[in-house]
Amino acid sequence: MWLRRLVLLSCGLLVLVTAIVDVISSKDRDFELSGPYTHKNLSIFLVHGDERTDPEILITLAEALKMDKIAVHEKGDVQELEVECKSDAPVFIQSGCMVKGGRQDRVLRYDMVVAPKSGRQPIKAFCIEQGRWSQRGDENVKEFKAVPGIVGSKKIKAAATISESQADVWMEVDSLQKQFQNYIRSGRASDVDYLTSLPLAMEDREVKAKINEYMETLNPYIINQNDAIGVVVAINGEISCGDFYRSSVLFSKMRNALIEATAVEAAAAFRDSLNTKSLDKSEVLKWLESAEEGEPNVVKINDSMTLKIIETDKSVTFESFYGTTHQEWIHKNVLSR
Repeated sequence: MWLRRLVLLSCGLLVLVTAIVDVISSKDRDFELSGPYTHKNLSIFLVHGDERTDPEILITLAEALKMDKIAVHEKGDVQELEVECKSDAPVFIQSGCMVKGGRQDRVLRYDMVVAPKSGRQPIKAFCIEQGRWSQRGDENVKEFKAVPGIVGSKKIKAAATISESQADVWMEVDSLQKQFQNYIRSGRASDVDYLTSLPLAMEDREVKAKINEYMETLNPYIINQNDAIGVVVAINGEISCGDFYRSSVLFSKMRNALIEATAVEAAAAFRDSLNTKSLDKSEVLKWLESAEEGEPNVVKINDSMTLKIIETDKSVTFESFYGTTHQEWIHKNVLSR
């Protein structure tokens, strides 16, 4: 255990923050844990690790769509879309990414790296919008152009990746929508139409304001820590999930979407009357260590992607491997149970 000193800019003043750092030993690499960085009911622990060199510079789905370097095609199948990389660089798509448009808004089910000039490749998805199966406004019914981020609910992620059930995904989307309605909008009507759509519900003015409050408070503590490779999140004093990446470069590209997703979940779960306990860092360390104790189950996603799943009583871990050797994961996601 040692101290990590961070110089932060706050309201024009330099602030020296001292954070306790602990070493976490995993089966394949060592990590350091700093934090927590807390706002209301959300606590974020940053994960720092030895830097790994990416054999290829990956661009993210959000970057690729903005540059028109990838197309996400509607296939007419609720649980499967097609992606087509037009870039000279591979594109990283993270499990839980939401895409908006087509015939229904979707959440993408698995991590996937799409090879340069790939042609059309299938990708598994679940619907996060009930009731629509047609064009919405002036959106392209055949393609998805907007990526609102990563789905902001551990329970929706679990429904998509653990139970693998469309019915469960819809149930958890509805539950999150009701939390928005009851605890953020206080029963008031939304200023956004199509409230059956989770991405559109997150664009509601009051919902966005709550999300931005968390992000604006926490980002100054997080954004300049360039050696970070991941986060562990606790909400209402309970560990929710952890995300780790092969390199700090890839984490820095996903960081904003991850923080926004955790802010969504925290804002929906916040109650004025709730007395949230402080999370002991030793609990996080114990949880991370126990997450590796189960027997792995290896699933082949396609010719270039393999998923290793480790289940325990307290968590489910998904490690995604890309390439022909499958020697080191590119992204690790741990969900608490």
